[in-house]
Amino acid sequence: MLPPAKYSNYRPLAITLGLGFVAAFGTQAYLQTVNSEHVLETAKKVNKGARKTTLYGVRGSIYDRNGQPLSVNGSMVDISITRGKVPETDGFWLAVSNVTGIPSAELADRVLALPPPTTDGKTKAVSWSRRFTQSQWDDFSRVVREWRADGLSAVRSSRRENPLGAAASNIVGIIADQESGPVKTELEYAQDAVLRPENGSITAYQDRNGYILPNRVIDPGKPAVNGQDIRLTIDSEVQKTAYDALKTLVMREQVEGASAVVMIPKTGEILAATSFPSIDPTTGVYDGFTPQYANKPQTITVEAGSTFKTITLAIALQEKKTTLHDSYIDCPMWFKVGKKLIHCDRSHKVHGHMDSVKAIAVSCNKAAATWAMAVGPKKFQSYFKRLGLLAKPGIFSPASEKFGKFDDTDSAKILQTATVGFGQNIQLTPIGLLTGFATIANDGIRPTAHLIDRIGDSPAPMPTVVDRKIDVAQGNATAVGERIFSPDVCAEVKEAMKAVFYSDGGTGKNLKIPGFTLAGKTGTAETGKNREGRSANFIGFIPAEKPEAVILVMIQNHRRKFYGGVYAGEVFQKIALTCIDQLQIPCTDPAAFRQWRQERNEEEKKKQQENRRLAAKSAGRREGV
Repeated sequence: MLPPAKYSNYRPLAITLGLGFVAAFGTQAYLQTVNSEHVLETAKKVNKGARKTTLYGVRGSIYDRNGQPLSVNGSMVDISITRGKVPETDGFWLAVSNVTGIPSAELADRVLALPPPTTDGKTKAVSWSRRFTQSQWDDFSRVVREWRADGLSAVRSSRRENPLGAAASNIVGIIADQESGPVKTELEYAQDAVLRPENGSITAYQDRNGYILPNRVIDPGKPAVNGQDIRLTIDSEVQKTAYDALKTLVMREQVEGASAVVMIPKTGEILAATSFPSIDPTTGVYDGFTPQYANKPQTITVEAGSTFKTITLAIALQEKKTTLHDSYIDCPMWFKVGKKLIHCDRSHKVHGHMDSVKAIAVSCNKAAATWAMAVGPKKFQSYFKRLGLLAKPGIFSPASEKFGKFDDTDSAKILQTATVGFGQNIQLTPIGLLTGFATIANDGIRPTAHLIDRIGDSPAPMPTVVDRKIDVAQGNATAVGERIFSPDVCAEVKEAMKAVFYSDGGTGKNLKIPGFTLAGKTGTAETGKNREGRSANFIGFIPAEKPEAVILVMIQNHRRKFYGGVYAGEVFQKIALTCIDQLQIPCTDPAAFRQWRQERNEEEKKKQQENRRLAAKSAGRREGV
């Protein structure tokens, strides 16, 4: 039966289409089966449809002991536009502006202000820094593809976010962009090999949204490797409290600078190590003012002052050259060593007849000098070298730390020993001095001061202490992990240090905290060319018998005299309260502690209100003028 006439005219068209489909199918079948390798090889040679993409690794982050961030990658990206490699049209500027938030006029003005490409192909670029969400990354990639803008790029910035700011920059460090490239300091520099990522690359076909097609990879290249995270021993709350307290004191008293270090003596873990002034990592300038010299705990060296008398007592007790209660010294407020006349602490009256406990409580120079001379120069020096007081702790890098200072060639050995006994003619870093006291707090075993707890998923290795060459040669290298004092000697020293708080003449009697037994020692050393200034120090244990934290505060001032018990002690007490909270140190009288703390907080509020009132009054006067 013949088909209806009305369909007969479409037969040639249908046959033609059918033959076309058969030809197309056959061609594709041939290309994708018989000749597929040749086609793919040709595509590889011309790289048609495939793009080489950089895979960016992420720099490792730095966290405190509780997982709080100290230095982490931010969401900033660096956007770059190279003239001559992008369309110079209003539509392009508008498309980039919509994605980045940069005004289109600013984009055009800055790019078109660049010189055009030279005949040899040299070009110049401008850049911006912006925060990008993931959706912005996707939209940005789309703009690059649609406009074929090879000169438009965005890479994750190396800028870091530092939640504690200047309070921790002396430890964490900063990454600052310079013409020569990023400059890193402190741990960002010392641990760069651990933190630094490795970028990778891949060449593959991509879909219309710029995502790589897993089954169409031309060259797998190499994967990106993220940097490892670092967990520190630092407690952010203790660190911040220490910094804020130092800042308040330094700005109020207009002194040169101050530093504080806090350590768990049983383990050597550093809970806080900060200083003021300190660099703000966001701006790259100092918070407060620019200091005349660095005062970071690992780099500044200052005379220990009267705090050293406690270490002298420990050495004398260990060598059985004195006792705690049965040995007495008469102090008429001055004494002679050879022909040298030495005054005792001028802030006190004649100390008179006293035992070792009272000598520490009233900070007697003659007593400490007598103990040191009884031990003898050679033996005495071997102790403070074995304690690591002069060594670099190795917690950063050797280049960023300093040795303590001691004149091994001094010919007047007896006089030198006497003055070192009460903390003069020897200069130490705060971390070095603190580790010596942590040895006493740890029942005579010297802990290894350390700052890094974990690297990635593994415990961090303990740092290697770097001794002075002369100490190694003399057999007086640091006794890491060894017993230096007996537990009985340490118990006696702690008893003497308690008298600083709890005796009538104690230099720290105004710093007591109800419900907690404290042990400590104030210290004041003369500084400056003419010794007209002061280094005011305070060292304290909390609690006294089995210390869970050892706190050292050092304040430097070259213009006027002031004393450790008044100024450094104020900072010690604030840090001690935060240590109580963070370490959950048991209280022997919770009710008395709560009442005291409430009264103290009310007094602080009144002081703050008064300071604001005086500041407002002063501002009003300036406006009137």
